[in-house]
Amino acid sequence: MGNSKNNNQRILKQGELHALARPQDVQKLCFQSVYGPGQHSLAYSDQELPAYRHNDSDFLPVDAILEELARVMQDKKKDKAETKAVVLAIDGPAASGKTTLASKLKDIMGASVIHMDDFFLPPALRVEERLREAGGNVHYERFQQEVLPFLKMGKDFTYRRFDCSRMEYGKDVEVVYTPILIVEGSYSAHPNFGKYMDLLAYCTIDAKDQMERIRVRNGEEGARRFQERWIPMENKYFKEFMIQEKADVVIRADSRY
Repeated sequence: MGNSKNNNQRILKQGELHALARPQDVQKLCFQSVYGPGQHSLAYSDQELPAYRHNDSDFLPVDAILEELARVMQDKKKDKAETKAVVLAIDGPAASGKTTLASKLKDIMGASVIHMDDFFLPPALRVEERLREAGGNVHYERFQQEVLPFLKMGKDFTYRRFDCSRMEYGKDVEVVYTPILIVEGSYSAHPNFGKYMDLLAYCTIDAKDQMERIRVRNGEEGARRFQERWIPMENKYFKEFMIQEKADVVIRADSRY
């Protein structure tokens, strides 16, 4: 990924309904771009395919992401690209809504999700030199070996999950091939990975709201560790590699979780 700003970047706010047609129509457009035009009417789809729909009250900027994914799929078809899957990366600070957004998209599209938390840096690599490195607080070597080569192959694969609660490797994670794959988590746009994603979304949040969310999720002691250790590392990575500036879509969180 280069150092230039993405001039086509879209900036959205969580809770803001994008100015589109009906949200379910946008979801149908994306679904049909992936799986091909169906034989069903809109009325049938509304009745029989609830995965197309979500409630406005639950709205995250899902519709705009789906619209962008549909555009990517259509562009690939026009170019007659042979890529087996479209890959969406969702990067951004802790507690900014990345996992929530990925989960919502998974529910709607049936997409498989790969979590960067599974690539927690193991103790053997937690040396001072590595932790001083921008983007060093993730096991990027293992992601490059176990995930990156398989994203566009069009078949299932597995990778090892590092369990940070036990500080050891857990069970392998099976990634089922789906036409859209989501890589979710901080460091998902690490420059060591190259431009592997077809669409990059960046979730951002006010520092005060971020700490409030982390306190709710991780408690006071956990919040202190985040504030003193993890957040500065993330911010160094975001700043040095201009991750937000390179994103195709920026999602600005409000105070609601």
